[in-house]
Amino acid sequence: MPELPDLTVYLECLRNLVQGQPLQQVEIGHPFVLRSVEPAPSASFGARVIEISRLGKRLLLHLEGEFIWAIHLMIA
Repeated sequence: MPELPDLTVYLECLRNLVQGQPLQQVEIGHPFVLRSVEPAPSASFGARVIEISRLGKRLLLHLEGEFIWAIHLMIA
């Protein structure tokens, strides 16, 4: 997976910037990228980012209240 070094850098930067902070808002640029609508994305607003991890090519934001945002950066 040649993009692994890039993912590692993104992961480390996000940990420094957002871990421990509340999720205030999310801008979804196109509905195609949203894979789940239950619960609504806004249900996680205000939840603190507890941990950030990686699963394959995805970054996972673990939030309070058992919310997990999976982000695929679309890099190859």
